Amino acid sequence: LTNERFHGARPAVELLLEAIHTLPMPRKRQHVVYILSCYVRPAAIESLLDAIAKDLRVTEVRILFDYSEVFVQGPSPLQQAFQNIAEALRVRHGMTIQWRPIRPASGALVHAKAYGVAELNSQRQVAAGCLLFGSANATHRGLGLSSRSNVELGSVVTNRREVERFFLLYQTLWAKETVSMDADLLKDQEELFRFALLCNGYFLSKWSGNLKSLLSIRYKLTE
Repeated sequence: LTNERFHGARPAVELLLEAIHTLPMPRKRQHVVYILSCYVRPAAIESLLDAIAKDLRVTEVRILFDYSEVFVQGPSPLQQAFQNIAEALRVRHGMTIQWRPIRPASGALVHAKAYGVAELNSQRQVAAGCLLFGSANATHRGLGLSSRSNVELGSVVTNRREVERFFLLYQTLWAKETVSMDADLLKDQEELFRFALLCNGYFLSKWSGNLKSLLSIRYKLTE
């Protein structure tokens, strides 16, 4: 799955929408969407959810991504980007969106990619659903939303038990392997504040040392 220039292959979004059409009463029943990706671009996720919302009534969205994205994109810009699409999708479609980075204790890269859609019963068990999994990240190129999309490989599952297994695994990852971005956001804000102080020449504390002694280089001479 990729853009249509690669031997007639089909974009990930198209394959997922085709699977969604097999769900019973997609516009009348409430559904959840779970996204698992190594790399994420909130704008690409917004486009994906807009496309899904044309055929499906989605009330809840969860997004998991590898913690490295916090460093690559910056905690504040990434958080702001997610907040922007969350507000936009809430207004347009009534969706509630949550996102969290995964950070395994081993430090391993979370390289998995999967997109699950399900109707949950009153016990939050999967009553019906579909799943797209493979190599496609939640980015414009990964999902086939760009004219320069990647060449990806994916598979669609509509078996209820298999979809339920994915949702149970996802919920375990969400509960046990994710971390909060709050500490990184606070650190990011502190560093930006310090940078602003330096740029403006404002110093809010006294320092007993001197810059010459701090920056000087000392050599130990040998006989």
